[in-house]
Amino acid sequence: MKKVVSGIIMTLSTAVLVCAAVIITFVWQHTIDNGSVIWQGSVAVIALYLVLLISIVILILAFCIIGNKKGLERGIKLIKWIRNLFIGMSVVLLGIVPPVYLIATDGAPGVAVFAIGVVLVPLVFVAMIELVLIASQNNSKE
Repeated sequence: MKKVVSGIIMTLSTAVLVCAAVIITFVWQHTIDNGSVIWQGSVAVIALYLVLLISIVILILAFCIIGNKKGLERGIKLIKWIRNLFIGMSVVLLGIVPPVYLIATDGAPGVAVFAIGVVLVPLVFVAMIELVLIASQNNSKE
């Protein structure tokens, strides 16, 4: 039952990212049609699609961990890959900061705080993954 619930949650989170990418792409296309393209919007759309790609890879690796029958060493190796992908996701998410800064200077400063929070969320997952790795290494030594 745990595998099914975690699979549904991972799939739904990726579906939300796909919907956000499609919506932002349509908004970006609308600004191109109006002739007011800013480079920050292009960077944000590219960053969003890269985050989507990284999320799909993380989803695949998570399913590999769930169905892992080959032992602890392979699971630890997959978890380290996921950790590195979350770090990369945080770096790629910095691409959304420039257009958010433009929105924040127009009179919505809270949006900038929200954007920084979005950039830092993958790093929170990295910290949790580090705790799991430390605990698994301590268990394997005993």
